[in-house]
Amino acid sequence: MDIQHLYIPGLHLYRNQLLQARAASDPEPQVYKTELFLPSAIPTGKVACDSRLQEFEWELREAQAQDALNDLRDNLRLRSHVYKDKDRFQQGQRRSTRSRDLINNLERRISAARDKYIAARNALQSLAGKLKKGTTWTRELRILTQGDITPLVDDDLPAHMRAPRESQGRRKLSWIWQRLGKDDYDNASDIMQDGKNIRLTSLSHF
Repeated sequence: MDIQHLYIPGLHLYRNQLLQARAASDPEPQVYKTELFLPSAIPTGKVACDSRLQEFEWELREAQAQDALNDLRDNLRLRSHVYKDKDRFQQGQRRSTRSRDLINNLERRISAARDKYIAARNALQSLAGKLKKGTTWTRELRILTQGDITPLVDDDLPAHMRAPRESQGRRKLSWIWQRLGKDDYDNASDIMQDGKNIRLTSLSHF
């Protein structure tokens, strides 16, 4: 914070005002509740912030959002592979339990990637107005809803999670799959290999 106040002097006073205002209801705030006040979180008009610092965060947040999307797609691919593997090869209660544990772990990773993307995009939304970035960036980094977090095809899901067969042909491809970068294609075989390794590892425990 001391270093931050050197670059954003007005933030020191603003922080103290917030602490005093909250002292009555929260006299001993937990460390994890401490607000970092990166440029995207600094209220416009209350604290002056150098536009160069805002640009630095913009670049970092843009990369963070892209990384989160890559993580999201990778884990959706891997989850699809594990679902197929579970249906084809995993028989018996112990092996089925192992597969469920793998799927639950992937679900947590998918949720973490989703939250990471949303946080990065919210920061970009805040910075866009301050830096007059317009809306061009939103064509690639769109608002992410739970409905967008779907596999490439319904066949990659277990039967009970698929859309009715008569509507599958009309299902619109989620935007997260519509703008794949070169790294996505280059890493596709690696993701499938990870799925195979998971199957071999899970089978080796029995």
